[in-house]
Amino acid sequence: MSKKQKPKNSLENLTWNDLEAWAGSRIVSRGKSYQKNGHVRELAQTSEGRLIAYVRGSERYVTQVASDSGNLFSECTCPYGSTCKHAVAVVLEYLGQIRQGKEIVRASDDDPRFAMLEAEDEDDYDGYDDDFYDDDDDDNFHPEYEVTKKKPAGESSLRAFLESKTKSQLVDLISELARQSDATEESLRNRIHISDGSVQTIVKAIRKDIREFSRKPYDYDDYRNFPNYSRTRERLETLFSGGYYDEILSVGEDLLKAGTEQVEMYNDEGELGEDIGVCMDIVFRALPRTSLSPVEQMVWATDTELADQYDLCSDTRHFWNADRSQNDWSGLADILLARLPEQKVKKGRSDFSAAYQRDSISSRAIRALEEAGRGDEILPLCRKEAENTGSYVRLVKYLLKNNQPEEAEEWIAKGIQATDSQWPGISAELRKHLEEIRKAQGDWHGITVMRAVEFFRDPCLETWKETQEAAKKAGFWESVRTCALNYLETGRLPNAKTGWPLSEIGPVPPSRFPKTFPYIHVLIQIAVYEKNPDEVLKWYEIQKKERGGYLPVACNRETVAEALKEKYPDHSLEIWKHIVEKSIAEVKPSGYQTAAKYLAKICQVMSSQGKEKAWQKYLSDLKQTHVRKKRLMEILDGVSGKRILDT
Repeated sequence: MSKKQKPKNSLENLTWNDLEAWAGSRIVSRGKSYQKNGHVRELAQTSEGRLIAYVRGSERYVTQVASDSGNLFSECTCPYGSTCKHAVAVVLEYLGQIRQGKEIVRASDDDPRFAMLEAEDEDDYDGYDDDFYDDDDDDNFHPEYEVTKKKPAGESSLRAFLESKTKSQLVDLISELARQSDATEESLRNRIHISDGSVQTIVKAIRKDIREFSRKPYDYDDYRNFPNYSRTRERLETLFSGGYYDEILSVGEDLLKAGTEQVEMYNDEGELGEDIGVCMDIVFRALPRTSLSPVEQMVWATDTELADQYDLCSDTRHFWNADRSQNDWSGLADILLARLPEQKVKKGRSDFSAAYQRDSISSRAIRALEEAGRGDEILPLCRKEAENTGSYVRLVKYLLKNNQPEEAEEWIAKGIQATDSQWPGISAELRKHLEEIRKAQGDWHGITVMRAVEFFRDPCLETWKETQEAAKKAGFWESVRTCALNYLETGRLPNAKTGWPLSEIGPVPPSRFPKTFPYIHVLIQIAVYEKNPDEVLKWYEIQKKERGGYLPVACNRETVAEALKEKYPDHSLEIWKHIVEKSIAEVKPSGYQTAAKYLAKICQVMSSQGKEKAWQKYLSDLKQTHVRKKRLMEILDGVSGKRILDT
């Protein structure tokens, strides 16, 4: 359990920045608390300069820290697995004793802690994360709650133990375990019901659980009171192991219905849904073993999945991937096709649910037709359903799969016209397919026009790059670039009179976002991308003026500062200092860390300009202004290179 990083010097020369570069700010913060609260005991130093100590956490750990050629190493018997808070605490305890003029005790060669570290290296990680325990406060430490690191007995040793017992001893042992554990007792009682044929007792118990979970008034925000399906899962597994598959299926629909209602009500971040999903997985494992015919099984699975609103039947692949005959698939296809006329869909956004339901049925019917060897029925069905439910993308994919690009283009045009205003995601995917067709044809002229339309619709750096790529291959980039920049400045779409070199743009779909011209933030992004600091500064100053002298929004100011630091460093310094002030004003450690990041940039630029004195004054002024913020003082000392010993 060691970690290697690179602070600048030996332990005595460490700065807070060095320590955080080694361990991270969170670990350093916790390590400081450990050291301050006296968790480090019996600190000693070896003849080679290594530190070793006991550190009290959720149990007593042995921690060792070494410095070698500017690198820090740590080892600890805790299970954290990386540079831990115990190691940080040891370093700080050492520096604290040095500051106080104390002599560090010399560790003997036979110190038992070295053997403890070696023994820990031979053990496997036991699964405990010491950082889970909030034991920073001495008053909250209770030895009776110590986590011991005993490893569970292996399966072979457990079996050997059981085999060494007599029948009478095993009965006594199992009886004792049943008295100690409700779950064990429940499991044994279920097995009794299986053995004596009273299976319906288990089925009734499952139904009772489902009813109680649905009726009982719970606090929907208190996770401790959520329905607990572990007993239901145990009962289903017992039925499965006993071969009672029809009985499992008989409760499957009730389980899904009740589970859906509960997931809608409870606020548990998905844990309840996962528990119900495990139960439904047992139901689907039982399904192919039931007395239903293969077609009836597939219909049951289809209906259940269509009724599943919250992905409770999340893993049904093992059922659908089983071997089935073409006749079985054909039977399913006929049943699903017969249902389609019953699924009425009104035109418009308001009937999305009905359209989705019909589309789900038709998709399953298409797979059934494929598996049944009735592929000639698929395209006619896709054509019909495209206009019924807006499933143009599916139709286009099948047309391209069947090598019919001309008809695919026709349906792409129809689909874009039908969905562009209400379902822009569908029209965007259709455009991608059209672009693939154009690529296959080598039509970079057409692709450039398509990408330019997307750029004019929603200008951003990404659509600029895509347009650039196509226009260069088409041989028209310079003209296209000029027209695109003019659009960003004026908002006027290009045409032949303004130098547009390609076919007419045509109508541009409405944008998803409001635009005000000049579209400055994209103009800045493009200037940065093209490494043109003069243009960056030009648009930055315009944006700043429009904001009444205030600096531009964060997404632009950081980009601008990086782009200007070589040619216009004073503007970069202005931006970074603004960010530092805003970050410090947050008065929290994360804000101070952000400030440190930009202070380092300021230091680098000012030093390169020969302004070391101005930098030191700026840093000194910050310290005087915020002298009461101790955590910030540590960070400022780190930025200035001041050692921890000197702070």
